[in-house]
Order: sequence, then structure tokens, then C-alpha cells
Amino acid sequence: ETDMCLNVYSTSDTSNNLSRHDMLNRVNECLQSNYTKIEEICSGAAYCLFMDFLFPVSIS
Repeated sequence: ETDMCLNVYSTSDTSNNLSRHDMLNRVNECLQSNYTKIEEICSGAAYCLFMDFLFPVSIS
């Protein structure tokens, strides 16, 4: 059986309502990146970095 990753949805019911600045800081801290705008994360590159961060060797 292969381990699968599922999308996790963040809503007002499931999060602490982080500000854009706080969320960006958290992303940059986890990924050791230097994003300056939250919109830069939508390219998919950050998603791949998070997958590798959370599930090493899940992306080859």
C-alpha cells in the first residue's frame, strides 16, 4: 500500500486566522525561503517544497 498525501483545507473553523504577514513568515521559516508576497506561493513551487519538507522523498 502506498502512503498518500491529502489536501488539507484551512478555513475560519480550522485555523487561528493568521495574518498574511504571519503566514508568510511561517512559510519562509519552514521552507528556508525568502518569499516577500503571499501571491508568490501560488506558483506550485512552494507546494512542492512543503511536500518535500513534510514527506521526504515523496517527490522524485
